[in-house]
Amino acid sequence: MLLADRVSKENRKRVGWTLFLIGLLSTVPLVMDIVKKSETV
Repeated sequence: MLLADRVSKENRKRVGWTLFLIGLLSTVPLVMDIVKKSETV
């Protein structure tokens, strides 16, 4: 948001998708770990 005025709409879209994918890729292993632990309990 701080750089919104300086970055084109297309680049903001790319950055948004990149951050979304990084968040998704970092969340999946955590969820899998939690599911594995809950199955063994």
